[in-house]
Amino acid sequence: MAPFGGDKNGGGISPRLSFDYYAPGCRKVFKVHSHYETLIKAEVERVIGKEAETGFSKTKTASRLPFRGARVLECRVNVGTLPPIRSAFVLEQGVVTVVFLSTEIQKSAFTKELELFLRS
Repeated sequence: MAPFGGDKNGGGISPRLSFDYYAPGCRKVFKVHSHYETLIKAEVERVIGKEAETGFSKTKTASRLPFRGARVLECRVNVGTLPPIRSAFVLEQGVVTVVFLSTEIQKSAFTKELELFLRS
């Protein structure tokens, strides 16, 4: 069995993994793409859930700055015809909190934008 209870063949998101969205950090993307908020959330959850099952193999540390004491990770999410999105999140006791969403794909620019947000 892979981490978080999923199977090794991509058998879906573990029931023990739940998602929460930190509104101040996600507001901008959800406002610009308001008609697609549900689709964006579903794809973010699918990608992070799949990463959890594979041991976060494609996930990187987003910033040296913590969010509420936890290490912030990030991954890229492609949502159909929308621009690609980078998702910054923390994982604590089976709860994924999506801290920040951005359409800034370049890693250095995304990190700068995220750290500005984390410092505020």
